[in-house]
Amino acid sequence: MKTWRIKNGDVLLDSTGRIEYINHTDKIIQDLRHWLLNYLGHNKFHPEIGTVLDDFLGNQMSSTLVAGVRAVVTNALNAYMTNQMSDLKDRIAERGDPYAAIGAAEPSGMVKSWSGLEVWPDYTNINIRIGFRTFTDDIGEIELAISNNVVQSG
Repeated sequence: MKTWRIKNGDVLLDSTGRIEYINHTDKIIQDLRHWLLNYLGHNKFHPEIGTVLDDFLGNQMSSTLVAGVRAVVTNALNAYMTNQMSDLKDRIAERGDPYAAIGAAEPSGMVKSWSGLEVWPDYTNINIRIGFRTFTDDIGEIELAISNNVVQSG
């Protein structure tokens, strides 16, 4: 399913002034940034979206911090997949035809599996890299560097 392209909280427009859309792995990457970088419960309409990664900032970089970040990210990734499956079940119920619902959901925009979750601190950042595979076997990756005042994503 395609969605609006968002950058720094703003909907992006193309050169003609129309809203830009994204889908497939680009949509997953945008979704994951949203899920990982927003504070859990902050969105009153979707309180299940977000993490408590901000709570780790300012702590001593240690193996305990890495384990905590890994656990928080793993929970968010599992919640994201659960949300995708729930949306698919809702579409099937609405359409009454599972094949039409799966086609409308665009399997290339749905995560089949996660791979290579890496968390490593450096002097100022908590770095996270996540690999994933879609139901069409496309492979994607997201990398984030989280610090006290800046979130960078690549």
